[in-house]
Amino acid sequence: MRTTPLLAPIALVALVTTSPACVDEDRPGDAAADGDEDADDVDDEGELDDEGEGDDLTRDDLPLVEAPLRLLPAPDGGFRFARTTEERRGYVRIQKSSTWRVVYSIEVEALKASEALAVRGEVQLTTCQASDLGDTPCKRITPFDPKYKAKIVLGDGPGDADGVLLSEVGDVTCSHFKHHCALALDESKTGDLKGTKYVNLVVAATGPAPSTKDRMIVDEGHGGLYVTRIGAGADAKGEAAAMKDVSPSWMSLDTEDVEPRAPHVTFQVKLTGAEAGEIVDVDAKIVAVTEGHGGKPGGCSGARDPLITHQVFLSKHAGDPIGSKLGALTAKNGGNCHLDDQCTYRKSGALALPKGAPGTVYVSVVSTGGRSCSSSQDRWKVGGASEVTVRRRTSK
Repeated sequence: MRTTPLLAPIALVALVTTSPACVDEDRPGDAAADGDEDADDVDDEGELDDEGEGDDLTRDDLPLVEAPLRLLPAPDGGFRFARTTEERRGYVRIQKSSTWRVVYSIEVEALKASEALAVRGEVQLTTCQASDLGDTPCKRITPFDPKYKAKIVLGDGPGDADGVLLSEVGDVTCSHFKHHCALALDESKTGDLKGTKYVNLVVAATGPAPSTKDRMIVDEGHGGLYVTRIGAGADAKGEAAAMKDVSPSWMSLDTEDVEPRAPHVTFQVKLTGAEAGEIVDVDAKIVAVTEGHGGKPGGCSGARDPLITHQVFLSKHAGDPIGSKLGALTAKNGGNCHLDDQCTYRKSGALALPKGAPGTVYVSVVSTGGRSCSSSQDRWKVGGASEVTVRRRTSK
């Protein structure tokens, strides 16, 4: 079970490139009014559980934030930016057909036709394993390979999962091997919008003949929603730069039972002339190539195929992107990869430079790899088809 309080402090950021942040933190949440929680004693489709009993109503059934962040209008020639990494639910049920549920939400106040919205996001869901039973929303081990989809919509409320489509629709099939399943939605821009709306990242999980007890966990802290309001006359294209592959030729796949997975800087770019409020975003395709040598450590009975993860940081110093970080552009997420295989990971996120940031900053991809029973000779490297691009947007 998640330990996040039902009305936890909201881990949200809102910045404007011409004035201090404007966040409405005093509005009371109205969980019942937004229609985003499940009803007591029934499943998502209004049916009783298999055993004739309803679900126990837990905080995982209810919105986990008091109210979404409010993003105010962008000034002419400038931008306003908001991001949330706070999940609105702890799981989604696996169903026969797609039933969309909101995971992240940002309110966008008083949209004008002269503005544009740029949206992007990430989310990670996990299938239920034996180790998940007891202290998570899981009610049984998932007996099949579920598929889930994600998209970003413009809705009329924070629980509206059926609004106007703003992004691509991503999908991934998960399994007991690849049970951590991350999806990244690249940036999409939309204009000619009016009124107060909600940008919602939504997901739907499906599977063959699922029980009402089949669920996917929404992994806390492994995703986010990023929204940029582009004012009339602002340079929406910004300035793009390709990140350089600075990874070692090979990186060890660490034995987690012996030591934590070591972070490696795999891509990096130097940005000069940085300004507070400037919005930096990233889109990445990272290919991992793995090799296995030798056997499991003696007496080790756990898994060997590695879990590889990536996160993008904005930092003061090139050599210590975590220790000198100004913030994270993305969440940390990834997935399992077989040894002697090639796996592709995608990242998408954004961050506004905070006040006091130096004029020279660094954007770095930090990657890790390993498993509980990795061999000391197991290793991985970045594949040649990888591509990471950073863009800067600055007010006129």
